[in-house]
Amino acid sequence: MQKRVLCLIASALALAACTHPQAPVSTSTSATPTPTVAAPDNRPIGAPNAATQAPDQVFSCRNGATLTVRHNVGTDKIRLFVNTIESSTILSAAPAGSGVRYTNDNGFYNRPTEFHFKGKEGNFSFQDPYGNKVNTTCRSK
Repeated sequence: MQKRVLCLIASALALAACTHPQAPVSTSTSATPTPTVAAPDNRPIGAPNAATQAPDQVFSCRNGATLTVRHNVGTDKIRLFVNTIESSTILSAAPAGSGVRYTNDNGFYNRPTEFHFKGKEGNFSFQDPYGNKVNTTCRSK
């Protein structure tokens, strides 16, 4: 008989240890739940955006130019600074077969500008003020 009682007590204690106490339920009506609002890219407002968190990238180009790519401009946009012309422009994401491609029909010198890169390799093209097409390969430092 004593063994049965001890087994029942042990079983009850084991079951009690397995249950989790519930958090107290607040009956106050002063705090209303806030709905979750999402940013345009479906991440919660205030959550870090991968594009805005990326560090600047610096590329050295075959023609001697140094490009700095700033990613924290906005969704699907970059700011491209070129040291040899001491100017920058905003480029928008464009379809690419491979890698990432950014363009602006009114980029440097108010003419088409494109920067396409994959990993550490890039290709930069634009038209100079005289209408000459400049196309050079670049490598990330």
